[in-house]
Amino acid sequence: MTLTLAITAAVGAFALAELEQRRGALAAFYAFTGLAFLAKGPAGLVPLAVALVYELVEHGWRGPRRLLSVPGLIVLALLIVPWPILAFEAKGHYFVRDVLVCDMQWQYFGLRGWHWRRLTEPINQVVIVLAPWSLLAPFAVWAAVRDSSSREGRAARLPLVWAATVFLLIASSERQRLRYYLPLCPPAALLIAAWYCRLQLSRRATMIAGPARPSS
Repeated sequence: MTLTLAITAAVGAFALAELEQRRGALAAFYAFTGLAFLAKGPAGLVPLAVALVYELVEHGWRGPRRLLSVPGLIVLALLIVPWPILAFEAKGHYFVRDVLVCDMQWQYFGLRGWHWRRLTEPINQVVIVLAPWSLLAPFAVWAAVRDSSSREGRAARLPLVWAATVFLLIASSERQRLRYYLPLCPPAALLIAAWYCRLQLSRRATMIAGPARPSS
């Protein structure tokens, strides 16, 4: 939950910088990303992946330059660099073997068990963690993709990229656990909310146009 909160706050700050042109919010983006790192190690760098993918989708190869924030990068470095240095100084080769190699490399991306369940398990986890809203998620995703070129649809592009990036990163992990998919809940909730709002507006327009139609 701490990781999910920090990731959500980081992407929220990125949204302020990108969508509202509040470039100072990038410092908060990097600060919350650093807090997410302190909560769960490299998994906390997910907001960086989300921001990079979004900038590439929206602005091409020059997009990542928009993430440049010297104060933000300094804050991020102050939050993530001391941890591995202190851990290495305290445990030395045990830190490298047990944490970096055995836990982070092999347990997450060891690729030791490629079989058919590696394809179905992520879907099962998503259906469970989003229940009961997982029934509506496909409609919300399809609506966001379909309307991505419209003005209203562009507002849902960020949570769409957010959800896709988080899902692909977690699904590619060797370690599949339900709680790891919690960071997928906020972007899924935003997509469903955006779809529902557009659905409601469509119905209201129909209800208003019906009585206003002149009789023949």
